[in-house]
Amino acid sequence: MLNVYYLKVPDYDTVPESGFCERISEETRKAAEGFRCEKVKRLKWLGEGMVRSLLENELQVRRGDYLIKRAEHGKPYICGTPFPVFYNLSHSGDYLVCVLSDREVGIDIQQFGKYNPGIVRRFFHPGEIRNLEQCGEEMCAELFFRYWSAKESFLKYTGTGLSASLSGFEILFEGRHVRISKPGFQQQVYIQECQIDKGYKCYVCSEYPEAPEIRQFVFAG
Repeated sequence: MLNVYYLKVPDYDTVPESGFCERISEETRKAAEGFRCEKVKRLKWLGEGMVRSLLENELQVRRGDYLIKRAEHGKPYICGTPFPVFYNLSHSGDYLVCVLSDREVGIDIQQFGKYNPGIVRRFFHPGEIRNLEQCGEEMCAELFFRYWSAKESFLKYTGTGLSASLSGFEILFEGRHVRISKPGFQQQVYIQECQIDKGYKCYVCSEYPEAPEIRQFVFAG
């Protein structure tokens, strides 16, 4: 199982806090109260509400039969379900994306923005730096965000996030295939692009060679 879901955050800008109370845990609600930024609060509510709705409505897992916890580096995981369920969330611009799988998984979405050579030289692998320096100006921004999203999806798959080095491995785009070159890493994983919006790049890293199914998510009434 490898399913990717997305929603547009602005579609829920007018939903009152009370509209999320039944969809999120008391712990998350209290934690969100500590954020002054209303957008950050809403993203916390939307993210957990999305995950719980998918678990309960798509996978038929009852609310009392599972817990959402966090690993050492902050990656959330689910325990207590009668079968393996893994998930990951990412947000950028107007979109929130979630991936569900029965194996470990990571996802990242990036909205196109300004190409930043300084970030590339500081954080990217030497091979990626060479490719970006050789590509035309028009292609640099797109390639930069392809690299960034693909690399983040891999780090989120491993559960290390940005606590690990972005320059410690290389992303190789070979036609439609994406390969990871990392010394000592021998596990077979696959990075695949998810077509969400032409103004974004989104990649999912999983143990499945097949392309994920992509669906728009809508909260049930």
